Amino acid sequence: MERLSTGIQGLDELIGNGLPQSWVVLIKGPPGSGKTTFGLQFLCYGANNNEHCIYITIGEPVSHVEKYVRFNMNLKALVEDGRLLLVDTKLIKLSDLSEILKEAVDKYKAQRVVIDSFSSLISLYSDEATLRREFSDFLDMIRQVETATWVFIEEETTRAPSALSEYMVDGVISLSYVLQGNQRVRGLEVKKMRGSAHSNEIHLYEFEDDGIVVYPEEKVFEI
Repeated sequence: MERLSTGIQGLDELIGNGLPQSWVVLIKGPPGSGKTTFGLQFLCYGANNNEHCIYITIGEPVSHVEKYVRFNMNLKALVEDGRLLLVDTKLIKLSDLSEILKEAVDKYKAQRVVIDSFSSLISLYSDEATLRREFSDFLDMIRQVETATWVFIEEETTRAPSALSEYMVDGVISLSYVLQGNQRVRGLEVKKMRGSAHSNEIHLYEFEDDGIVVYPEEKVFEI
């Protein structure tokens, strides 16, 4: 099984040496935990290695990614030379998004795609049965694009739709704040990585000049 490096220092070794090609992986966590940074690092690493990558923002202008130029991701240059495509869409149902994605990925020959944030789409559904059906159809469609690996970004929530998306995707990585004594530290947990040996512990991560850095040997325990 071909795997793609996440481009995040210290993470690949925790998930079996990268993400399997064509998989759908959910990155979830509270505000400020680094979900968008994670997604952009994943894309920029691929684009810097001559892969075509797409970042799709839902209900928010793509201009908000400009604040991430503080990290050494080469973001602006990658967009200018066409290796990284930024797309913004209005808040739409999954059935409509699937058509937009299929056209964009086929035309652009994308190998990495990030959707930020998937929570915005899920919030449109009040009926879980409808959500389950449309989400299943949506996953079936994007999994037909065997050359692309997909990352969905989602806000941490206890709502049933969030649990549903976690259940149906191939992998789940959780970013969190963990209380240690009188302070909180950042912890990364691989909650699910279908068919792959992966860490079951919570690992310390921090923001450095290049973005997120994970420390495999540094375990985080809530005390």
